[in-house]
Amino acid sequence: MAQVEWRVRDLLRGGLTPVTLRFDPNDTVLLSCHYNYDPELTKQVHLLRNIEIKNEDGTWSLYPSVAWIDGVQGDELVTRAIVKKTGEEGPTIMSSTDGVPDGELMIVAKEAGIHTETING
Repeated sequence: MAQVEWRVRDLLRGGLTPVTLRFDPNDTVLLSCHYNYDPELTKQVHLLRNIEIKNEDGTWSLYPSVAWIDGVQGDELVTRAIVKKTGEEGPTIMSSTDGVPDGELMIVAKEAGIHTETING
């Protein structure tokens, strides 16, 4: 499938500014995780494999599929991921719950060659 562009807030880098992301919505990988991001899967998630962000000069660069965010928005410590839920066409930005980041997802995503980032406030 062709790449699509998605205008969304920059939540994976802890920001609220709108950004444009580009990806193939069907290019996903099934990974294990600590949380149930998809109600149809138990401790597994379909993670978008390759995501790019449009820079101010019109070029594209890598954007994380998973981010560990520590203290960017107050004292918040979360993991955010761009996932594709079962039965849905487009992606969704999901967060870990209860102030506990999803270290398992960060580790397996890195091992699978997925671009991840750690953002510290």
